[in-house]
Amino acid sequence: MKKYIFIWLPFSLGILLIGVVHLDLYQFKQQSVDVNGMLMRELPIVVTGLISGALVLISTLYWLYKKQWLVAGQSFISPIIFIYCFGYGGTIGGAYLNAT
Repeated sequence: MKKYIFIWLPFSLGILLIGVVHLDLYQFKQQSVDVNGMLMRELPIVVTGLISGALVLISTLYWLYKKQWLVAGQSFISPIIFIYCFGYGGTIGGAYLNAT
């Protein structure tokens, strides 16, 4: 059970990052937060997600060696989804900040 929590950590952080980006943009639109405040909220999530994603991606080799194909597939997909969420959040934030 512990391996599944570790494997899906990057995915969970990616979903959390998208929520934080939307919250930050809403607050920025209401002028209740500045860009530095937004980045200070998002940066720990991004760094933790990238580090855990790299570790989970490396663990894919272990699961492939142990021939646990389902776990290996999940440990490959979870960091990929985090990278997608990271790009999506960055695109939303960059487009919004460029438009204002």
